[in-house]
Amino acid sequence: MIEQLLNSFMGMADTMMVSNVGSAAISAVSLVDSINVLVIQVFAAMGIGIGLMTVVGQCIGAGRKEEARYYIVKLTGYADDSCH
Repeated sequence: MIEQLLNSFMGMADTMMVSNVGSAAISAVSLVDSINVLVIQVFAAMGIGIGLMTVVGQCIGAGRKEEARYYIVKLTGYADDSCH
């Protein structure tokens, strides 16, 4: 969350730095900034997914299926019946 806030501040700072150049420069920086935010969000989601798979896989491998179900519900808000 702090990373997202800092990224937003950097986007604003980039926009302010090129504001004297012209509207085309502001548009270009805004376009690149929105793509940058999208890429960061995709990698954050992938990191959460990989972490979830690791923890749930360890729980299932150790025979602690209820604990695995707990982590699935806690981290994603969703659980299917395959953990039973």
